[in-house]
Amino acid sequence: MTESAAESMSHWSGWQFHSIEALVRGLEEYAAFRGEAKVARFAPGGGESDELAGRHDCILRQNKAIDRAMLRMHHLTPHLHRLIDAYYRAGLCYEATGWERAMRRSGFPTGDGIQHRREALKATFDVLIDDAHVTLFYAHRVRRRRELDTNGGSGLH
Repeated sequence: MTESAAESMSHWSGWQFHSIEALVRGLEEYAAFRGEAKVARFAPGGGESDELAGRHDCILRQNKAIDRAMLRMHHLTPHLHRLIDAYYRAGLCYEATGWERAMRRSGFPTGDGIQHRREALKATFDVLIDDAHVTLFYAHRVRRRRELDTNGGSGLH
């Protein structure tokens, strides 16, 4: 486990992302982890090494923190929750046209393939996914759902 990973964990709170960039890296690992975990567990030669086991534990903690934040995010902005769920948790972030499929799956209007419209949709997606990152980070940093209710989502706009 790396030094920064150890600093990100505390006994009582689980995993803490300290920046939006770290959260985005965690989201990208979220989808990639599924295949990696199977390979690590069933690799020839016995079991996992200590380093691999530590990495496995870190990713599990990250994923748990993301899952909790996603539940809170659904309460704040269901449409951005659907977008980030489709894009990262379904693994579409690794596909060239994954952004289009994520937009379609989450109910946002998509074009008919006209190039200039497609570029505008990509720009719209970039703005929406950035907003989703900020919202998810906010939901991650808030400890209780009650705080979301009393703040009314302040600080998001």
